[in-house]
Amino acid sequence: SDHLHHRGLHLLVALLSRKRLDQVEERRVEIGARRPGTVEIATGLAAGERVITHGTDKVRPGQVVRVLAVDDGSKSLKEMLEASP
Repeated sequence: SDHLHHRGLHLLVALLSRKRLDQVEERRVEIGARRPGTVEIATGLAAGERVITHGTDKVRPGQVVRVLAVDDGSKSLKEMLEASP
């Protein structure tokens, strides 16, 4: 996936900061089980934290961003983006 930067068994992920829900933060996480389309994060993230999955090549830590869509698995990326304000 484009949102995972491999570093051995650890990855760096871009996510929205807990302090500011519109600011990018980078964090080291440890991966667990992998299945097609999904990767378990064993350590490094708390339940409910939002990981940036698209456009990660365009964001940097500390950058303020606007969330266009939240993926709950029910729609394709195209459908989510078309429905965003």
